Amino acid sequence: MDERVDVGSAVLDIVFDLMKIDALWSVRQPRSFTWWPYRVSQRVWAEPARDDDGFAVCKIHAETDMLRELPPTQKTFAYLALANSTANLNRYVYDPQRMKLKLACCTYFHAENAGWQASYFATAVAIQAAQAHAELDHLAGLLGAPAAATIPPNGVRTNPDDMLNVLHLFKQKGSEPSAFAGKQIG
Repeated sequence: MDERVDVGSAVLDIVFDLMKIDALWSVRQPRSFTWWPYRVSQRVWAEPARDDDGFAVCKIHAETDMLRELPPTQKTFAYLALANSTANLNRYVYDPQRMKLKLACCTYFHAENAGWQASYFATAVAIQAAQAHAELDHLAGLLGAPAAATIPPNGVRTNPDDMLNVLHLFKQKGSEPSAFAGKQIG
């Protein structure tokens, strides 16, 4: 593959397809999509590609809305510092001017890594949406701010998307015996 190819749109298509996002609950744009897995929306988008030593490199983001009207208090900042100190794939991003809290992640793609990295990114995006929905009510109560719930263009979604069960799948798989366990040597 030509390393000068902008893979942004192709990666978004792969993520959309791997997550089996229903067109009814999503809005597609040339370099982004927004979908409503249930109560809050998630936006995934690709920045324009930039040249990096002959490679077209594209930064792709995912953000899931969490809370709105969250005041910039010591309690807010203390919680975010603690929560982000153990973040793995997704981090909390707070905008004090807009008083909004989101979960976010991003990664860089180019022609050499897009084929294998897109599935890993799709996993991070799915985990992000599931984490946001799993923590939504607890966080709203803890921080005293309402959920950033929005209504999709096609009306209220009354049933959560099956993708939100991904955390249960990881928990189940994590409790099974390790595929790498074997006889101990020594």
